Amino acid sequence: MTVKKMRASRIEADISLSRGSGMSYMHTVLSLACEHHKDNHGRLFTSEQISQIYCDDKIPENCKCSTAIISLDREGKPLSQRVLDRVRAQRSKFGLSDISD
Repeated sequence: MTVKKMRASRIEADISLSRGSGMSYMHTVLSLACEHHKDNHGRLFTSEQISQIYCDDKIPENCKCSTAIISLDREGKPLSQRVLDRVRAQRSKFGLSDISD
């Protein structure tokens, strides 16, 4: 099984788990080495959006970029802003623009 297919399978499992648990979350992209995903590093996406981003036919089969699940509170804000802050701080080191929510 390719990395791309394993990632797609994991994203689908995450979507199912979220719907079954009632838990709210979003994904953040972890990718500074890949030109296909680098600009999305640290941005928040829904499960459906992340599935489209990573399952696109234009993405190489061996793409090893990853995502992290960010749990949300009842207002839809990240429960752990510290994780996002750390990931987003990496953007400036690689010459990427800041992200504002």
